Amino acid sequence: MTATTLRRKDTPQGEWQKLVKTGVAEAMAQAGYEDDDDSSANTKLYGSILDVIEPRAVTAPLATGARERLAIERNMLVQDVFKDTPGPGVCAYTNSELVQHVWKSLLNKVWNAVKSAPNGPVQKLVASRMPGYVLVRLDAIVLDGRKDEVGAVYVTNVFKLIEQDLQRPLEAAHASSGETLVDTMDMVGIRQPDNRPALLSSVRTALALTADENSKRAQRLLGTGGDSE
Repeated sequence: MTATTLRRKDTPQGEWQKLVKTGVAEAMAQAGYEDDDDSSANTKLYGSILDVIEPRAVTAPLATGARERLAIERNMLVQDVFKDTPGPGVCAYTNSELVQHVWKSLLNKVWNAVKSAPNGPVQKLVASRMPGYVLVRLDAIVLDGRKDEVGAVYVTNVFKLIEQDLQRPLEAAHASSGETLVDTMDMVGIRQPDNRPALLSSVRTALALTADENSKRAQRLLGTGGDSE
């Protein structure tokens, strides 16, 4: 039975999972991310992801529509990182349920790598390769030339965009994620020290209705220079 004719419903779950795992490993190796251990392979992958995103950085002065034009849609990001793996729009993908599941696993792997939080693998790489820049992941944005909302990611040093796409959504959810808000804005403050006062004021306001501990933590981090990355 070929990959094209394999169907999940006709394949035992354990066997199907092994087939998908093998497909992911083959895609990693084909793209040059194979190594003796997973950590080395993933390090190469993270570097390649940033290689794709970095040339599309949204910088000041901010041109109209730059964010929508330069942010890269998540499927396109995966395609650029795994150039030889069939994705949406390709016959090999459309005709094979197994190929579709391999792609979904790769998509999840890449999307998790570009999370905006301070511990995000690519976010940490941005700190060392692009001083002053911050990685921003959006779960829903209408990109230039499209009508539907998609997930996308970009890097920027424009504080206005960092406020809009990273800080404000975290503040809106601060009741359940105050610690994440403080940690993430501390990361921004480390990379853009001149904006620490604005960050401190905004974060303290957002945390005013939450536990006093987070407000004190914001003062300690954002008011004194923060933790090292």
